[in-house]
Amino acid sequence: MVKAVKKFNLVIIGGGASGLVAAIAAKRRQPDLTVAVLERTFALGRKVLITGAGRCNLANVKLAQNPERYYQGETTVIKSVFEQFGYTQLINFFAELGIETYQEVKNNSGKIYPVTDSAKTIVELLVDEAKRLGVKFLLQTEVKKLKKTGLQFSLLTTTPEGKEEIIAEQVILAAGGKTYPALGANGSGYDLAQSLGHQIVPVTCAGVPVVAKNSLSQLLQKTKVNLAVTCLIAGQPVAQTINDVMFTDYGLSGTAILEISRPIAKALQQNSQSKIIIVLNFFPEQTVAQVKTKLFTRWQKRPEQTLEKSLLGFWPPKVPVALLKVLKIEPNLLVKDLSQAQTKWLIDNLTAYEIKVSGIRGWQEAEFSVGGVPAAEVKVKTLESIKVPGLYLAGEILDVDGPLGGYNLAWAWASGYVAGQLQK
Repeated sequence: MVKAVKKFNLVIIGGGASGLVAAIAAKRRQPDLTVAVLERTFALGRKVLITGAGRCNLANVKLAQNPERYYQGETTVIKSVFEQFGYTQLINFFAELGIETYQEVKNNSGKIYPVTDSAKTIVELLVDEAKRLGVKFLLQTEVKKLKKTGLQFSLLTTTPEGKEEIIAEQVILAAGGKTYPALGANGSGYDLAQSLGHQIVPVTCAGVPVVAKNSLSQLLQKTKVNLAVTCLIAGQPVAQTINDVMFTDYGLSGTAILEISRPIAKALQQNSQSKIIIVLNFFPEQTVAQVKTKLFTRWQKRPEQTLEKSLLGFWPPKVPVALLKVLKIEPNLLVKDLSQAQTKWLIDNLTAYEIKVSGIRGWQEAEFSVGGVPAAEVKVKTLESIKVPGLYLAGEILDVDGPLGGYNLAWAWASGYVAGQLQK
């Protein structure tokens, strides 16, 4: 039995990044609107709180020059969104809330963080602004059914008090994807969109560690090294980067692995029988010839040094020991006694050590979702559904995703802002 009926001009399904910005944008543009944000968990912005390892990598400075970096065919929608709420507008939006930002220098990543290095700052000030504008938050309110009758939407919800019906003139679906189910994500937004006639591009995860049992990872568990990483699928390079690799008991993690994981996840989703290989270069941005010269210079200076000692200083101390063990080269061998074959074998593996991938870790450890409602099913300038007038879609619910480094949060903020304009 439905216990109560509530009515609003606008209901936003999802209290995450895109939902919070959409609420603020809607109230700023139309102050007289009655706006409610429905969040199925007990708190707002829970996934935002863990982004950037709790620091909130809220954007990337390179977005200003290159919004085409997003992995999705409907680029007109992406361009339109960032023309309306691009890098400059995004930074100004947060500055107006009182959030100062800085650019991380490491690896020329372009990542933007709040000066507080605290995602909590972002969530608290977004919620504070929404409340100041008069937005109503309904927590622990899960939308079970969403339908449109005439000019109104009916939302059947469940709450701790029981079932409630909510009537809305307009709805923004910003329910997020499926990553971090422990924080409340369950992909229910896809079901709601599908129930209203939208297609769903099969959803998988990205920004995820990979399962790749191998001897080197077993020896180097919890060791982090800055490496050049290339992903090969069926012998063809599909992604590469230079960044931190974390060796784990199950395989590989770290920023570099998360950055190249998207094509791996897609291949596994499609049940690809193609061999997936990750190639590690322990001397990033150096060719085989350059590495050979570097090592020979060192060995010529100290021919009586052991091979293990000659490799110290390049990486954490555990790395040379582990590498030589898996390559079956005696660590106490003097460098002057290295054979030509041993030298080639060593340099080949230092510049292209191959690890076979068998899987990915899954939703609980993934950064973001890939797939969702095709962007071709929303209006280019407004994000209003082409199929259902008055329904807008924002954030992860749309089949738009970008590389790690602030691009996906930038899309959430920007698409939430554009949807919140409620333009026709």
